[in-house]
Amino acid sequence: MHRNFVHKNSSFDDNSSSFMKQVLYSSIIFPSIYKTSEKIIIPKCLSDKFIRQNYNCKKVNLYGGITLASTLILSSLPFFDLSDKKNSKAMLIATVGSSLFGLLDDLDNGKSECGIKTKGLKGHLCALKQGRVTTGVLKILGIGFSSFCASYAITKPSKISGAKKSMWLYDFLLNATIIASSSNLHNLFDLRPGRTMKVALFENICMLPNKKINKTALKNIFILLKA
Repeated sequence: MHRNFVHKNSSFDDNSSSFMKQVLYSSIIFPSIYKTSEKIIIPKCLSDKFIRQNYNCKKVNLYGGITLASTLILSSLPFFDLSDKKNSKAMLIATVGSSLFGLLDDLDNGKSECGIKTKGLKGHLCALKQGRVTTGVLKILGIGFSSFCASYAITKPSKISGAKKSMWLYDFLLNATIIASSSNLHNLFDLRPGRTMKVALFENICMLPNKKINKTALKNIFILLKA
């Protein structure tokens, strides 16, 4: 019994030490990547096509979102998390997809809507029904496709047969739905400055107790705090 207690205590100390190392690593590496991305991106985003008017009728620049997306993409490279390449690949695919199609929609700035103001998922789908292909529609399709690809990266099986195949299909579709829905959820909160980042920060803090994903959560937390 005494040996068992010592073994459990030792395992707890190892986990605690590993977590603290990850905190230190994340707090140094990922804010540095953000700062580097910022220095490269800001000078390239000074033209008028990156300027928008916010809810308060003030002019703002899109470089903040571009910098954050670039940092998340770079930090998703498997190089930064050799212990969990599967999750890193999935995050990389989902982040690249949502970032590229989101940027396409932002830079279009309503030009593809042909003067008809189109907002929300329902609005873009109605536009498609009328024969108008907006960048919002492309964003829906692009994020949907990248969500399926990211889900496949997580659930990719080596060999499946019979009952396992239906279980794998269930996991695959569930993961794809969660990834695509989370992107839409953040978009719904994107109405005031920093609101989406606060939601993302809360989500990642909630993921910290999970040993399988707490490294990814830590990485995201330090990037969001720097942004």
